[in-house]
Amino acid sequence: MSGELKTQAQVIELMNPIAETDQLDIGLAPRLTTLNGKVAAIVDNGKEGANVFLGQVEKRLLERYNFSKVLHARKRRSSSKAPGLEEIAKEADFVIDGLGI
Repeated sequence: MSGELKTQAQVIELMNPIAETDQLDIGLAPRLTTLNGKVAAIVDNGKEGANVFLGQVEKRLLERYNFSKVLHARKRRSSSKAPGLEEIAKEADFVIDGLGI
């Protein structure tokens, strides 16, 4: 049997590490008609550069709008929840959630 090549098929099972979840479609929040007089919240994900980027976003927004207050939260790690987030959610009219790299 020279010249014949025999191979065996090998089966590899791939597994998806992402758990299946039930997703709730709650739609989009109603849009604000103006940002003037509103309470803004800025949430920093704690990654490098996020504070610099969000500082510039805040500066530019303050040049255009007159917020009644600006709240800030910073995550200790990008995978953790920002301290005080529940209070911010109760008080803020809108949130800017920014990412660093």
